[in-house]
Amino acid sequence: AMGKKPVLLWEKDERITDEQFFQFFSNADKAQAAKNLFALLRRADSEGFDVVLAQGINPTREGLSVMNQLLRAAAFTVIDEKTTKEEINRML
Repeated sequence: AMGKKPVLLWEKDERITDEQFFQFFSNADKAQAAKNLFALLRRADSEGFDVVLAQGINPTREGLSVMNQLLRAAAFTVIDEKTTKEEINRML
């Protein structure tokens, strides 16, 4: 993971203003995630980010399509609360 440049695609949070954070969706409008996903991935690529960490959303209605697209974009690589630090380092 050394030398990697990560970006987060996360739920809107006014407290986060870091340049390595892209607003992915707001809890009130999960359809926004579907609209934003590919634009944010292209932006991450054009700005030189080589690791994208995206917050999963509830896979119902619009969320099902978004999660399907995220999983495919991530080659079905998922990090959850059971993933160890060693496993994450191997992924990166």
